[in-house]
Amino acid sequence: MMDRLIAKYVRPAEYGVPLLLEPEEQPLDVSEHRHIRGTPARLASVTCIARFDFDGQLGTDDIWSVLRVIWFQDEFAFPIAERARAQIVAIDWETHAGGWLP
Repeated sequence: MMDRLIAKYVRPAEYGVPLLLEPEEQPLDVSEHRHIRGTPARLASVTCIARFDFDGQLGTDDIWSVLRVIWFQDEFAFPIAERARAQIVAIDWETHAGGWLP
């Protein structure tokens, strides 16, 4: 599921693969009679996708860059869940953003 979500937002014109933040998973109780691989868990119900742009410094040769971020939270729209905000702030822009020339 996560791979399909990320693949849906890969756009060659915007360079790069969206960054999926580490979701908080709520364990699910499942009957021991069901044969399930892995550990069943629930993700928050709202999928959020944001695009962050950096337009370089005007008057310089700086390359512009863009980064799309995907995360899950329980509430629609603002405020952004604190867990997601903390992960967004901690993103290493140089590692994850894709550069492009306008």
